[in-house]
Formats: sequence, C-alpha cells, structure tokens
Amino acid sequence: MFYNNGYYRIKAYDDSNSNVYGYSSTITVGNSTSTSTYNRFDLSTNTNTPGRDNFANLTIVAKDTNGYTLSSYTNRVKFQISRRMYTSDNWTDITSSSLDNSAYRIYDTTYSFPSYNNGTVTLTNFIKFYSDSYDYKVRVVDDYNNNVYGEIIYYLKNTSSASQNTSTTSAYRFAGTLDSTIPSLNSDFDAKLYARDSSNKTVTDYTRTVKISIERKALASSTTWTNASSTYCRLNRTSYSFSSSDYGYATLRDIARCSKK
Repeated sequence: MFYNNGYYRIKAYDDSNSNVYGYSSTITVGNSTSTSTYNRFDLSTNTNTPGRDNFANLTIVAKDTNGYTLSSYTNRVKFQISRRMYTSDNWTDITSSSLDNSAYRIYDTTYSFPSYNNGTVTLTNFIKFYSDSYDYKVRVVDDYNNNVYGEIIYYLKNTSSASQNTSTTSAYRFAGTLDSTIPSLNSDFDAKLYARDSSNKTVTDYTRTVKISIERKALASSTTWTNASSTYCRLNRTSYSFSSSDYGYATLRDIARCSKK
C-alpha cells in the first residue's frame, strides 16, 4: 500500500554484503507531474543485463523534491561512466570524450532536454559495452548542478552470450552478425564473429587465426555468391587472430565499407 503519490521502486540486497543489490522497475502512483524545483533523476532501462556488444536503452525522468516528474525541466545533462570487476571493488571512472572508445559506445556525452520532453526521455540504443569482465555504472548529472544526478547499473560480468552456452571442443564453423544489419553506403561497419562447435555452442578456448573475405550477390533471391570486387566493398582487414581473452568471440570494428549495392 502506498500513502503518497510519486514513483516507487524496490531495492533488494544481500543481507551479508550490501554491495550486492538490484532494483525493481519503477512504479507510478497517482498524479506524477510537477513544475517545481528539480532534485534528482530516476533512471531505468529496457535491460540491466545486455551482455557485451549489445545496446541498452536509458530512460531519464527529472524529479522534484517531492518525487514528482518535473515537466518543465529543460537543462542539459552529462553522462559519466564507471566500472568495477568485483562487488568489493571501488568504481573506476572510465568516462571518455569519445563516443566510441575501447570500453563502450554511447549515444552522446550530453543530452539537452527540450520543453516537449516534459521532463522525461528515452534514449534508444543509448550504450553498449565491449567487455563482460566488469559491471558498469552510468551517472546522469545536471550540467549546472553536480548535486543533481541519478545512477543505474548495467550488470555484464558473467552475463554475455559469449560466456553462456559455451564449449571447449573443436571449432566446427563460424557464426557472425553485422552491426548494423543494413549498413549505410560509404560508412564503415562492425562484424561480430563467434567460433562455434558442432552443437552451435561458442568454443571459448579457440585461439587460431581466421581469414576474412566479402562475398556479394546481386539479388536477394539468388543462390550464387561471388567475391565482392573492391569497386563494391573495401575490406579493412583480411584476418583476425583470436586470443584466449576473446573466449571464442570477437567484435571486428570498422571491418569494411561498401560503396555500391
């Protein structure tokens, strides 16, 4: 039972270690809008466990001192990123001015709330992380007042698809996807590459070198693939050597660029 309007969430934590905790989704109770002074940000996401190389969304709600949504909020916010390997570790700031760096790719380093947001915005494909050896924390901070902020944790340690459904038998084939599925012309694109066994499990101890090429077919209905001429696509690398730290999975960044369909 709730006795006052506002937004609520449930926090659950380990009784022996308060550093191990999580939150429920946000619950809205009664009238939830306000035009008074801003106080903090409530953050939520479509997934707290995206796995490495998968985008997650971020929803930001500006709140007043009574916990209501501040519909008149029009300031700019900045994003600060930190990570830790173990729950007993302190958070290490890894915020970068680069939107695509060695640790993560992010929507932008700031966001300015227009009046039509009414204090609430969802940033689709806000961030993805390149390692599942850490958990990550995003802090959203008002650009004019560092005391006004909100935080959310993305749990990646031991949760990626590369660390589940795994195998240590011999590689049978490679599976891969493009990022994006339909790349733009004259723009570099990434590829995700998995070493798979005969049961379609990721071979986590695969450490050999693979060769890479691009093939093309003119029509979707065609069954014939041919090597793509450099007139159509430029391959930026022709091989990749898996290391033991890849665990059978790698993201080949800016692997190619195509100039013709």
